[in-house]
Amino acid sequence: MKKILFTLCFLIAGSSFAAEGVLFKFDIYQIDKSNDTKHLIYSDSSDIVVGSTITGFIGPFSLDIELLTADTIKTTFNAHVITLGTSANTYSKSFSVEYELPARFEQIAGKNKTEYMLVISPMSYKPDIDVHCSYSHHKKKDFSVKPTAHTEIYYVPSSLGDFYWDSVKEIMESNYRLFRDFLNLNIPGKIHIYIPPCPINSTIWDKRFGTSVDPTRNSAVAIYNQDFNTIDPFIITHALTLRTYGYSSPFLSEGLANYFSFAIYDMKKIVANKTNMPLESILETYAYMQADPLIADRISATFSRYLIDKYSLSNFLELYKKVDDLNLATTIQEIYKKPVGELEKEWLLYVDTVTIPKRTYVTFANASEMMIKYDLMHTYNLAYLANAESNYDSLQAFSALKRSAFVNGNYYQAVDYQKKMIESMAEKRAIDWMALGSYSMMVGENDSAFSFYQKALTIDSTDNTIKFNLAMYYKNIGNSDKAKEILLSNFSNIKGAGTQGETRILLADILAESDKKSDQESAGKYYQETVNLFTRLIQSNSSSPSGYMWLGKSYLGLYDYEKAINNLQIARFIESRPFYLGMIDLWLGKAYIASGDKTLAEEYLSSVLSSASSAYHQKEAKKLLEQLKK
Repeated sequence: MKKILFTLCFLIAGSSFAAEGVLFKFDIYQIDKSNDTKHLIYSDSSDIVVGSTITGFIGPFSLDIELLTADTIKTTFNAHVITLGTSANTYSKSFSVEYELPARFEQIAGKNKTEYMLVISPMSYKPDIDVHCSYSHHKKKDFSVKPTAHTEIYYVPSSLGDFYWDSVKEIMESNYRLFRDFLNLNIPGKIHIYIPPCPINSTIWDKRFGTSVDPTRNSAVAIYNQDFNTIDPFIITHALTLRTYGYSSPFLSEGLANYFSFAIYDMKKIVANKTNMPLESILETYAYMQADPLIADRISATFSRYLIDKYSLSNFLELYKKVDDLNLATTIQEIYKKPVGELEKEWLLYVDTVTIPKRTYVTFANASEMMIKYDLMHTYNLAYLANAESNYDSLQAFSALKRSAFVNGNYYQAVDYQKKMIESMAEKRAIDWMALGSYSMMVGENDSAFSFYQKALTIDSTDNTIKFNLAMYYKNIGNSDKAKEILLSNFSNIKGAGTQGETRILLADILAESDKKSDQESAGKYYQETVNLFTRLIQSNSSSPSGYMWLGKSYLGLYDYEKAINNLQIARFIESRPFYLGMIDLWLGKAYIASGDKTLAEEYLSSVLSSASSAYHQKEAKKLLEQLKK
């Protein structure tokens, strides 16, 4: 456990240090052979650390740069280019170049006899490149890997990618199969997906989206942490597109890869707000890459889908094969026998009039929750409600909205949606009155909470979860005797953690405050039982934040503060819902008080007050802070 906590603390706090390196600029030109002119199609930059190698797919090929030496005058490096195609072309050179002078690869062969030139310009010596994210996807020791049917998913041990590997697997595998079946693909080998917790220095990032896809290596990289999460099905579908059909204009390759995305939802708003760009203004690659990323992405996705659905997939793939980075507009007219402007009008009409199936909002809301994108989850649920056509639709929307309001920490909204849900139901259920009581207690409306719990018990007086929540109500208002009475009657022989474990912990908390030795001994017994319960839960589900949270609380009751803090810190690391984070911080505050660390106790208790915690957690945290200041 100590080893896990050490790793978690490292990932949370970071360990920033600087290294010497060079800022490089990459420019790619397509050569127009008719007049021997150069057209810039790609331009970007990246820091590279001395002694390291950086790789990535830029424009129509992959690039590797191994930075050998650097000083204030010049730098030496090896560069390697691999084109994408059935017969890949490779180009390698070694350079020793002064800063701001170009190093060139010329006559790089592309598809359909196109020709490119790559200009690599070391711009400046940098003695202090931030390398706090020291992992490298070139170093096997930095990552652990688990295989799926079609991928190898690499993650840093004890990072969020480790705990939520199953979620990443599910979203990648489901979209792989969906895309494969749609295009009838037969792809040999697996796609290697890296999910580091921070932006590694070993890849050339697509700065528009914080991802990297390299079809020549069959790999993709995305960042996965609580604050910045770029995991998206696009990374696997784009890799599949490029591997299967080769390179094409990014407008088309990214558009096809986004066929099953929810781009139409955003595109409707973009068109309604008149913020869309003229189609012809972003058809050439450089213009597309420099445009507003979200708008350009949604345009390419919806226009590509419109062409496929309206004019057939075979026509689109013919277009894909013929297009290069400069001729998309003319090739569209050649394939579809219509000017771009006419197709644009058809597409805009499609965007305006197409109906989004109601279940689509649910699908993407669920996917957003899985990827810890709670704001987006709530947005899609609101759209589901706005498009409800029946009482059933409204009921389902209110149910989804109360959940997304809760996970976003908006408990007043959760109360409101739960009430609307109950009002829409022909038959009231005990579980719904109980949920309304719980949300009411979160906002400090204790009298209302009690009333709703009573209504729930009127419908089902045997439900242990309802009784547990009622006991919590009594404890929160200071009536521990009544809470104790309910909890003692709430025991069952049902195996597993869940409510039975929480019942024992709440009862143990009450008994531990008693002056009676027998009560204190019973409290210790219950805490030990829950240690066993939640240890088994974690063994079967190592990504359960509630398992670590309740296990930490159990150890806190047993005065084992080291194990309590370790488990609570793990829970805090993998938990993302404000309600539970407030509970964890409250218990961490108590643990640090008990272990004698007043500074950390104040830090965590203050966090309870400054975050979207429940009213009763904030009340207890405030009381403890006042006691610490005496």
